Amino acid sequence: MENRRYQIFVSSTLKDLEEERSKLLTAILKLNFIPAGMEIFPAMDEEQMQFIERVIDESDYYVLLLKARYGSIDSEGISYTEREYDYAVKQGKKIIALIHANPDKIERDKTDKDEKLYKKFMKFRKKVMTGRIVEQWENHEQLVSRFQSSLIQTIQRFPAIGWMRGDTLASTEMLHKIATLELENQRLKEQIKNIGGIQTVTDLRMEACSVTTPTIFSEKEIECIALNIILDGEYNHNVNFDINFYVREAIPWFCNMAKICCFDIRITNTNSCILKNLEAEEFFCDSDGKKYALTKENNQLVAPPTPIFNRISKGFNVLSEATLPQTDLNPHRSTMYTHGRYFKVDHDFDITYKRIIFAENIPEPIQKDIIIHFKIKDIHIDVSGLISLIRVLEKINKFNDAGVYEYITSALKKLQEDITKCNTK
Repeated sequence: MENRRYQIFVSSTLKDLEEERSKLLTAILKLNFIPAGMEIFPAMDEEQMQFIERVIDESDYYVLLLKARYGSIDSEGISYTEREYDYAVKQGKKIIALIHANPDKIERDKTDKDEKLYKKFMKFRKKVMTGRIVEQWENHEQLVSRFQSSLIQTIQRFPAIGWMRGDTLASTEMLHKIATLELENQRLKEQIKNIGGIQTVTDLRMEACSVTTPTIFSEKEIECIALNIILDGEYNHNVNFDINFYVREAIPWFCNMAKICCFDIRITNTNSCILKNLEAEEFFCDSDGKKYALTKENNQLVAPPTPIFNRISKGFNVLSEATLPQTDLNPHRSTMYTHGRYFKVDHDFDITYKRIIFAENIPEPIQKDIIIHFKIKDIHIDVSGLISLIRVLEKINKFNDAGVYEYITSALKKLQEDITKCNTK
């Protein structure tokens, strides 16, 4: 069965996704699979749609690629892309949905200029994202990586019929025996799943993101960046507020917080049954796989020699509390963990986060690993400007870790813009 090749149908609009479709088709060919899609007909009509439906029927998996256009519409005002998607759902095809994370930020000439079409696109996008696990992307690298990962996982969980060369097929008698055994195996699996009325779960999805890039999730690795603030200028003592508070407490706290990284974990139940009484254990490993030994010292968790796990509080400020997940997790739903470990970063390093997940209907604990790349960047800040920033954050009740992380996000964006400008000169 190792010579089996799968036919992958790729559905999307064409004008705005030519490069992205080309990347996906190349990725499919590299996996030695068979791509199929609207390249057969650059322009669509009702008769050609019937042919496309037959191609979808013959395909093993269906991939939907969305960016920011609704596409050509039929006589009923429905786009052919949406028609293809609805047909694939109706036929029970396993669907991989790849949706651009920020369609509102795409250049206007690559979106539907007609407001009615754009509203139809957003309605279609919402329909796809409702009740279905989707992968979001913002660039070609993310698109290909998340497509390959999703496709491989889908094939492993839902193996399709596929195609094989005629000279590799066994005899009719042997194929009949294999089919009979596969049916018996499936029947026994279903019986085991339903013993005691409890369906068992063998896998789920765990992703992570940095709090400074909260929309970019990954199952493999993420990057968390902290700032080493270098203060410039002198304090202005001719002010009508208590400058000593900012010099002695607020600025040191802010600079310390800027050096702290935090990340979020998202657990998604990819199964068709509820995860009962979800629990987990967690730990961290260095590059050699050695666990960090966490010890309690002065109400701070320390992992010698680095990094330092701590919760900083100066009396006037408290870090955000970790968000606890719901006990049960419904099918195809996610729950977020605002991670309780805060890493104080003094230099670049990597660490592996490991989570062992338990539930009543998980027969064997599931372990998930994600590599966290911690990095620190130097940034110069004028002292007076920093005090003004802190006073603004106080007024809007955001002089806390969330306010600091929002500042880091904007500062990193500006640093990247400056680097881009320098490279283009």
